[in-house]
Amino acid sequence: MKIIFSLEAPAALSFKNLYDTTNWGPIERDVGFYADALRGSWASVSAHDGDRLVAFARAISDGKLHAFITEMIVDPNTSSAASENSY
Repeated sequence: MKIIFSLEAPAALSFKNLYDTTNWGPIERDVGFYADALRGSWASVSAHDGDRLVAFARAISDGKLHAFITEMIVDPNTSSAASENSY
């Protein structure tokens, strides 16, 4: 497993697929919902194993005083394997 990190937001479908592993929201949400959420991001970090998004974090901000991390998600099927490897 070789994890590649990027400061680019992932594709909305990739974000939805990863988000659905968390059980944080209804799985029925459409891809457009996630595209809208990504557009509201101030900064993000994506981690890919090949073409698959395996981790993602993002922050939103008012651009002046405050920013906060809204998600830090690691695919549960990836986390134990990834922690055994150095990046």
